[in-house]
Amino acid sequence: MSGRDKPIGDFPYLWGVYFGVFTERSLEVLRDMISPHVELLPLSSRQGEFTAFKVLTIVDALDRERSDIEWAPQLKRQLGNPRVVRRVKKFVFREERLVDQVLFRLPELPWDLFVTDVFMRAVEQHQLAGFEFTQVWPPIDERAKFLEKRLKRKKK
Repeated sequence: MSGRDKPIGDFPYLWGVYFGVFTERSLEVLRDMISPHVELLPLSSRQGEFTAFKVLTIVDALDRERSDIEWAPQLKRQLGNPRVVRRVKKFVFREERLVDQVLFRLPELPWDLFVTDVFMRAVEQHQLAGFEFTQVWPPIDERAKFLEKRLKRKKK
């Protein structure tokens, strides 16, 4: 089956763009949750109606001291840019800054989109297709402890 013959998922991927795309179904499911964090733009194509979104929420949640970060060469910083991240080998976040977050970007990685467990659960609950998640934090062996702490904070 070629790529053109495959059904379009609920989260179509457009290579090389700085925004995401939702189908009508995925937007209907996620709209209330994401609307405070995104800018939406309707799209039309031969394949159907879609909605582009750009995440506007930027959260300074990366713990730079405890994360394993590969910084870009000094030259870029000397040209007036803040420190530029080449890649993050190990993410450590400041938990307290993520308690009420759903999806966000980091100042150090403005091209990457991060979602929390709240977003992932909604996608799984509604069986939305086309989403691919890579868990970057907490480490898989610490996930249960993190979720328990998060629930306790929410109840307060």
